[in-house]
Amino acid sequence: MDSQRTKFRPVNTANVCKNIMLDRMRRSSRLARALVDTIYTNGGQRSPDSGERRGAPPPPPPPPPPRK
Repeated sequence: MDSQRTKFRPVNTANVCKNIMLDRMRRSSRLARALVDTIYTNGGQRSPDSGERRGAPPPPPPPPPPRK
């Protein structure tokens, strides 16, 4: 009978997303930047021949520049 475990813990989605992006960037900053660039130049849509445009998730926010 764990009421603590069943209770839904709210999550700051923006924070989680930012952390994931930062983590990904730390591993491969150039790759992440190129990926974001291609996503934004494409407008976030899949290649037209694949035809699955409805279920495409919105493009992730651009990662902040790495601090040195």
